[in-house]
Amino acid sequence: MTAVHAPTIGLFTTCLAETFRPAVIQAAMDLLEEAGCDVRMPRNQTCCGFTALQADEPDAAITMASEALACFDGFDTIVTLSPTCSGALKASPKATHQKILTLTDFLWDECRWNAAKAQSAGTLAYLSAQSKPSLFGSDTTGRRLLDKMSGVHIVDFPDPTDIMEPHSKRAATSNHLTGLANRIHKSGAGLVVSEDLGLLLSLAKPLKNLGSGVELRHIAEVLAGRFSTAPIGAIRS
Repeated sequence: MTAVHAPTIGLFTTCLAETFRPAVIQAAMDLLEEAGCDVRMPRNQTCCGFTALQADEPDAAITMASEALACFDGFDTIVTLSPTCSGALKASPKATHQKILTLTDFLWDECRWNAAKAQSAGTLAYLSAQSKPSLFGSDTTGRRLLDKMSGVHIVDFPDPTDIMEPHSKRAATSNHLTGLANRIHKSGAGLVVSEDLGLLLSLAKPLKNLGSGVELRHIAEVLAGRFSTAPIGAIRS
């Protein structure tokens, strides 16, 4: 009998997760290992290049993405924790020779993730990580994975089209996040879930200013049932 080859996955951990939310990395590893993958985290990982894209420096972004991909040679697939990182890495010419997927795309498309071990998360809102962030505006792999969890009720938001991408990133981001936080606060959801850790970190302060008790968690934590870590932005004693 031919032995089944466990896919060798290179996990791109992202700067934010390493610095602010290591629990996301461990949750992702749990999910991938449960799916039968051989997971590796190359040392000396560097930025995907998204920061350069934000600064309108595309050439620098391509260079950074190529440098980030250099330590992933030989892996069957590179899995990222954020769609923004996946998009930035794919700008590199090296990306044409490497398979780069977000965690949720990999779990849904490649693994057919089994939700049997997932814990109930109650009522939650899923914040889709797109160029124009929308609450339930699209059928994403993240939404499909959450739908498979037993006992989960996903809150839908009316008229998600009025959440628009700011025209001026620096000038409008604060107002944009405040408006988004207001809608989340009024939604009735006890938990907000997203693949975009940066967006969740940015929402923590405006939600706190509203006195909101809504919890913020990366989707990897929810799918893996890792609720022991305090929510993002929670006040620690």
